[in-house]
Amino acid sequence: MLAQGQIIDALVDCERQLADLYEKFAAAFPPHAAFWHRLAQEERQHSQALDHLHALLARGHLFQNIGRFNEENLAGTRAILAGAEQALTTRRLESDEAFALALKLECTLLESRFYVSVSSDASEYQAVSTILHTETQQHIKRLHTEMGKGAGAAESYFDRTAPVPKH
Repeated sequence: MLAQGQIIDALVDCERQLADLYEKFAAAFPPHAAFWHRLAQEERQHSQALDHLHALLARGHLFQNIGRFNEENLAGTRAILAGAEQALTTRRLESDEAFALALKLECTLLESRFYVSVSSDASEYQAVSTILHTETQQHIKRLHTEMGKGAGAAESYFDRTAPVPKH
């Protein structure tokens, strides 16, 4: 149970970090702020839904195949998150790069196959996993749509803030 809880905690943490990153994208790219705020809100809802899985564990329900997910499985997602944070604070980041990073993050979450590989004897789990899987797929579609709207209109966060020294 403890190991399963730690895996859930790691997933919750990833969703929260994703929400925080999307909030930073909203601040960095005002023309797309509403889009990023909405994604951030949905990621926070995902983290809350995943956090609820602890209650299922506490009631004695177990998850099958969850042991396949550990820190190594989330390392790719964490690396992308760290790179995105660094890009926001240390170099030029254009809005199209933010969309590409978000798309990569959402795809990485789907590719982990957590929502389709893990099962549980708790009926609530199936509902949660189906919703989160579907919403992650919707995020990917919405990112593609939003990227299509701004094609060719790369906007740099640093172009609107303090000048970046040229070397």
